[in-house]
Amino acid sequence: LDDEWPPFFASFERLLEILSAGAPFDFINDLKTRSCRAEAIAAFLAVLELARLRLVRIHQTENGAIVLYRTTLDLTAEDLESVDA
Repeated sequence: LDDEWPPFFASFERLLEILSAGAPFDFINDLKTRSCRAEAIAAFLAVLELARLRLVRIHQTENGAIVLYRTTLDLTAEDLESVDA
């Protein structure tokens, strides 16, 4: 990957910072605000990792919107190590 590839971990941290427990977050709208395709891909991969760690729930509405909900679980050191691996 070249120097222009936005780091996955930056997207992971950004999403953790902006998601609030129980509050809906429009992921498609967020993807549209990314500056390039690589940044959108990094955000998508970050969402998958957050879901694997059970830090977010993903819901698709009837009209196709993808909504993220932050769970009340906290990121542990073990979780962080598994992401970094």
